Amino acid sequence: MNGSKFGILGGGMVAGYAAKQLVELGLRPGELTILSADSSVPYERPPLSKGFLAGTDSEETIRINAEDFYRKNGIELKLKCEISAVDTQRRRLILKSAGEFEFNKLLVATGARPRKLNIPGANLQNLCYLRTLEDSKANKEAISMLEQAVGMDPSYAPAWAALGLRYYYDAHYGGGGREMYQRSESAYERALALDPNLMLAAGQLTTARADSGDLRRAYQQAQALLKSRPDSGEVHLTLAYVLRYAGLLDESAHECDTALRLDPGNYQFRTCALPFMQMGNTERARDFVNLDAGSEWSNYLMAGILMREGKLNAAQEIVQRLSSNPYYHRNLLQVCLQHGSGAELDRLAREVESTTSEIPDPEPRFFRGTILAFCGEQEIGLRMLEAAISHNHCGYQALQTDPLLAKVRGSHEFRQLLPAAKGCQDKFLSERQRDSSAIRQ
Repeated sequence: MNGSKFGILGGGMVAGYAAKQLVELGLRPGELTILSADSSVPYERPPLSKGFLAGTDSEETIRINAEDFYRKNGIELKLKCEISAVDTQRRRLILKSAGEFEFNKLLVATGARPRKLNIPGANLQNLCYLRTLEDSKANKEAISMLEQAVGMDPSYAPAWAALGLRYYYDAHYGGGGREMYQRSESAYERALALDPNLMLAAGQLTTARADSGDLRRAYQQAQALLKSRPDSGEVHLTLAYVLRYAGLLDESAHECDTALRLDPGNYQFRTCALPFMQMGNTERARDFVNLDAGSEWSNYLMAGILMREGKLNAAQEIVQRLSSNPYYHRNLLQVCLQHGSGAELDRLAREVESTTSEIPDPEPRFFRGTILAFCGEQEIGLRMLEAAISHNHCGYQALQTDPLLAKVRGSHEFRQLLPAAKGCQDKFLSERQRDSSAIRQ
């Protein structure tokens, strides 16, 4: 029989954070054992249905502690270990695989299980429940499964919409590039041709139009959605997205506030942190970031908030949690926040510019260009801002209000960006006014 002074039954979030706290309180090597039916070290579960499924989080980033944390601190991990009973009087855990585990003190942190469907067809193949990391990995095969689904039944609109969303995620976060963007739009268009009222496809196609620079059409589609679904938080989010690309941050923020009022707690509204960040309203930006607390995306945005508040040490701590996914340019942020300069920062800046140029969506260019300008890479940063503006991410208000651009606003090169940004925004406003007048007539 084996045992330890402390035992934690369960391998989820509570187990990971409890182990971390015990180490901070002076835990000695060999005093703690974690017994978990899971096959992985403790990790955050909320990202499984969000960032991990979308491809924006990795196994590394959702772990509560690094994998070698347990070895370094003498904590034993018993994974794939199931318990059949707890004998509290004898302080024993009865293992399903035979044998017992002795403890002095036990923390029961087994969590919950998903409720199973109790309907006809609940036992069909490829019906997935999402609770563990392995469940989420299985769900990441969605593109292949959905392609098979639309091949078997090309008339089922929701499958086309779901496939379009997967293609979009792959284009944005998985390196799929322009080809996957095009596949995404085609899938949404196919879904809407089959079902013009399909909300998911309509909203995603609208944001895809904004990504491609067709702001007029995107705004028209967003307005049409709003007319038919005025009480939908997701529709207001879609409109906020388009307005953000047009550079109208105040209007975008208003739609974000409306979306959250209509649907409190919807984690998809996390992107509404962006206009508030650019306006310098970091307190309100936090409200939206916290909708998806614990994900890598939220950590990335929180680092941006702290940078805008001048809290660079705190931002540096957040950045250390980011993965090596190029989307988050962790290495650049680390060097920047450590006040690095010279050849290493130059190399990382060129690398970020190169990888960002492969993303058809202009918004990452604008945000990364802003960061590079703040980090002292003014030439590359302003070049990326110019590229974003030329692809109809107007940014006129952000150029004037974003705290990260304060150091470069006095430069001649920066002032040259303003007419182009204003022209981009004025074109959108003129088209909006003209379309509005035509409707009234």
